[in-house]
Formats: sequence, C-alpha cells, structure tokens
Amino acid sequence: MLLPAPQPRPASSRRGWKLDGAAPAGQAFVTLHRALFASLRENEPGIREDLDSEHLHEFRVAVRRTRVLQRLFSDELAQTEFEELRPGYKWLGRVTNATRDLDVHLRHLRKERRSLQPDADALAPLEALLRRRRREEWQRLVDALDSAEAVALEAKAAALLAPPASRDALEVARRGPALRPWASKRILRAWHRMSKHGRRVGPATPDVKLHQVRLDAKELRYLLQFFRSLYPARRIDPLVKELSRFQDGLGAFNDSHVQGETLRGLAPALIALDAPGETMLALGRLIERAEQRGSRHRADFQARFRRFDDADNRRRFEKLFGAGKKATKKAGKRSREREKRKRNR
Repeated sequence: MLLPAPQPRPASSRRGWKLDGAAPAGQAFVTLHRALFASLRENEPGIREDLDSEHLHEFRVAVRRTRVLQRLFSDELAQTEFEELRPGYKWLGRVTNATRDLDVHLRHLRKERRSLQPDADALAPLEALLRRRRREEWQRLVDALDSAEAVALEAKAAALLAPPASRDALEVARRGPALRPWASKRILRAWHRMSKHGRRVGPATPDVKLHQVRLDAKELRYLLQFFRSLYPARRIDPLVKELSRFQDGLGAFNDSHVQGETLRGLAPALIALDAPGETMLALGRLIERAEQRGSRHRADFQARFRRFDDADNRRRFEKLFGAGKKATKKAGKRSREREKRKRNR
C-alpha cells in the first residue's frame, strides 16, 4: 500500500539569523531580505494548493518583515533597484488580507461552535457562507500570484538577491556604519516610540490609538528578532518574551474588534439566504461575545502596558541598547581621525 506523499510544512520566517555586528549595516539588509524572500517562495506552493492556512500566515509574516526592513534601511537602499520593490511588497500584503482574515474567522467560529451548545448547529449556515467567501478570496489570491505584477516582483527580487550577488546588493552591503550601534539606535528609537504612544492611552482613548500601539509593538519585536544575534541571549530574550506577552493582549483586542465588524457585515447576506431565525439569534450572540471580549482586552491594556513599561524593563532597554549611542560616537570619532590622517599624509 502506497502512503500519501508528505505535505510541505509551512516555512517559518522566524529563523535565527547570524549577523556580524562589526560589518556595515547594509550587509544585514541583504542577509535578512534574502532569507525572507526564500520563505515567501517556500510557502507559495502551499498557498496555491491550499494545503494549510499557516502557509499563507507565514507568507504574510515574511511580507510584513520585509516591509519593515525596507523602511528601516531606506538610507542604505537609496538610488538602488531595491527601492523599486517597495510598492510591490505593499501590494502583496494587501492582496493577501481578505483570505487570511477569513481563515482567522473560520478558526474562531469552530471554537465558538464548541462552546455554544445547543446552538452550534444553528451556526452551520454562517460557517458555510464564510467557507464560500473564503474560497472565492483564495481564488482571487491565486489569480493575483499569477498576475504580471507578481511575476515581475518575484523576478526583480530574485535578480537582486539570488547568488551571485547583484551589483546593487553588493553596493547596499557596503553601505552604513557598523551594524551593532546602528541596530541599537533603531531598536531604542522604536521602543521609545511605542512607549510614548502607550502612555497616552487612557480609558477614553479611541481604539485607533491602541491599533497604533499594536503596530509599534510588532515593529519593535521584529527589530529585536532581526538583530538578536548581536546581543547576549540572556539579556535580549527576556525582553522579546515580555513584549510578546504584551502583544498577545493587543492582538486579542484587535481580533475581537475585526470579528465583531465582520459578523455584522454578514447579517444582510444571511438574511438574503433566508437563514433561519435560530441562525440570526446565534449570530447576535457571537457579535455580543466579540464585543465583550474586546471590552475585556481593552480594560486589560493599562495593566499589561504597565507591566511591560515598568522601571526594570526600561533599565534593561537603556542598558542593552543605549550603549549604541556611545559606540556610534566612538565610531564617528575614529572615522574622522582616519580621514584627518589621510589628509595629512
């Protein structure tokens, strides 16, 4: 008897990158971008065959991380062909949104059905509607991956990143100061930005402000993970862990808000399909539960943020990454001294 061929596993973009802290900062961009591009390519077949929703999740994570890299290294990328990739990655993130959102909704609905007995069967029409819409959006996504825009983006990125290194990749890899002080400065800046936005959130703050803190926290975590190898694991890993715990609450709040809005939007479609009254009542209960979860996570924000933004964590960030300021000044002084010696020869 022949066993079925094993399915390819989703390729994670959360890989441990070994970077050289003394090398020019641009070299890290090429290394990281190349690894993230490989993750995109490895996950694309799983998306096309619709094997596992995690293929799309990992694909999107790689796209988001690449976009953060492009913003982070914008000076190093100036006047190179890498700048031309930015609109394409933005478009790629946008065309994957709908399918991923529906994957999340379906996963959450399966959990809700288990907890809503005896109303679980009443949600069958809602699940069928979500599955149909998800199939439609998945087909649009595959069509987008087959489009001339996607093909051109992949060909351009491959030409820039695939070995042997392109002229622009070699140029970018030579740009920038030493990586570690450069990275420390940007991590510290991202942490200050997130902390400033988080301290401004109060009970009456609009939800959009919490969304901004969530984006800030995500970018800070990406930076910590990008440059983790430059710092002692015993010092940086606890910061990543604390930040992840804080993010969990923000992610849950955002999911609850999106789920509530999506469910409200589905009500007219269910009515048009002549869904039974039991289904509409169950839908109302789901919306109510989503609102309750959102309110609970919103109320928890202050306590979660205070735990992350406490004095001990602030000292850890300043001690680990604040040294980058001194290192940057020393590197600048050494550079000026070298230039002076050259002129005096």
